[in-house]
Amino acid sequence: MENQPLPIQPTLPQPAFEESELSLKDIYYILRRNVKTISITTFVVLFLSAIVTLMTQPEYESTAMIMVEEPNQSMAVFDLGFDNEMNLLNNEIEILKSRTLAESAVDYLWNSEHRNNLFLFGTKVYQPEGARKLLRQIMTVGIWDQDTTEALFGSIPDTVKLATVRSLRGNMAVSNQRNTNVLKVTFSSADPAEAALLANTIVELYTRRDQDWTTGEILNLKDFLEEQLINTEQELAQVEDSLRSFQEREQV
Repeated sequence: MENQPLPIQPTLPQPAFEESELSLKDIYYILRRNVKTISITTFVVLFLSAIVTLMTQPEYESTAMIMVEEPNQSMAVFDLGFDNEMNLLNNEIEILKSRTLAESAVDYLWNSEHRNNLFLFGTKVYQPEGARKLLRQIMTVGIWDQDTTEALFGSIPDTVKLATVRSLRGNMAVSNQRNTNVLKVTFSSADPAEAALLANTIVELYTRRDQDWTTGEILNLKDFLEEQLINTEQELAQVEDSLRSFQEREQV
């Protein structure tokens, strides 16, 4: 049986791909044709960005620092084993961020001369200046008038205090400066003076509370030592009585 030749498969023509590269001349030509569109788009983007920037209320930050000192040797009597430096710093950070300290700060500021001039209580409104003020007048066709607020009197309502405490804690950040015992308390506000006031208030109240706790610990330590002294004197008196009785029995 003779071998039959295999049929030859037709070869399909391969599509030809032509590499298309834009030369600098082509790019220049495209840009030149669309120069008006590009210019208008760029102008609109810059204009809108400028408006947003000028209309946005600025935020200022103020930072106060606290040096956390390790407990002295006299406090070692009350040491519960949490003497690790990192634990100490973390504990102080939690105290600074605590709701209790924030409530104390709100009460302090409410009873201060600053009560009717704080964004925190809503007794102060943002007043743009310079280009921001001019732009706002232009955007409102000149009919914009500065907002006004009412003075607050009496004790702080519970609802206002709750909202203010939440706002105060939300605008506060506490961090530890790396490899140091320094804690940074940072506040943000639309007014740089108010940001500094809030940061200083928290630090001052924290320092007062820390001093009160230290004073209380010293008083407790004094009471503890006095009690131990009394117990020791009683024990010594009992030992002396026992010794005297023993000596009297020996003499008999």
